[in-house]
Amino acid sequence: MADIEEIEEMNLNEWNLKTTYKVAFQDMIQQRTTMMKFLLENYGIDAMEKFFLEDNPAWAEELKVGRIKKAIVKALSHLAPKQIMNKVADMIIEQAQYLVPLEKIDYVKTDEKNMKIVRVKKCPVRREFRKTLKKLNFNDMSESWICSFACVPVLAQYCQVGNISLLQEYDESIKGCYLKLFLEKKVDGELMKEGAKEPVPAEDGRK
Repeated sequence: MADIEEIEEMNLNEWNLKTTYKVAFQDMIQQRTTMMKFLLENYGIDAMEKFFLEDNPAWAEELKVGRIKKAIVKALSHLAPKQIMNKVADMIIEQAQYLVPLEKIDYVKTDEKNMKIVRVKKCPVRREFRKTLKKLNFNDMSESWICSFACVPVLAQYCQVGNISLLQEYDESIKGCYLKLFLEKKVDGELMKEGAKEPVPAEDGRK
C-alpha cells in the first residue's frame, strides 16, 4: 500500500502533467491565432487560407499521419467500406486527443444514412480561440476560423487515409460541433454520398 509521500508525489506528477498540457494547448492555439493575424494583415485572406488549408495539413501529415499511414492503409485494405469508416472514426478519436480530449466527445453514432457522427461538446479548441481573440483584441477575426483553418483540415488528413470525407457543423447550443464522416463514390465524374440519389459537390471540410 502506497504511503502518504508516494500518494502526494503521484498527485503532484498528475498535476504537473495536466498543467504542462494546459500551457502547451494554450500556446498552440495562440500560435495559430497570431499566424492567422499575421498572414491576414500582411498577405490577405487568400494567403491565410492557403497556409492553413494546404501547407498546415501537409505539415501535419508529414509529422503525424505520414508516419503511420502505410501501416493503416494496409490494415484497412481488407475491410468493407463501412468498417473502414468506423476504424477511421476511432483513429480520429484516438490520435487527435491533443485537440479534442475524450471527455469532450459526447457520443459517437451511425445515422440512418450510414454517416458516422462524432459529437464534440464544449469544444476546448474553439473556447481557447475565443479567449485568445479577446485577450489579443483581434476583433476582425471570426471564431469559426479556428474550425475551418486549423482544426478540420488536420482531422481531414486522418479521413483521407481511408478515403473518407469529413464535414463539420458547429452547434452553438452545445458549444461544440458534429464531425460527420461519410463514404463517397463517383458518378459520371461527380462525387456522390453513399446512399444518395443525386450527385453532390465535394466538400473541403469548411463550414
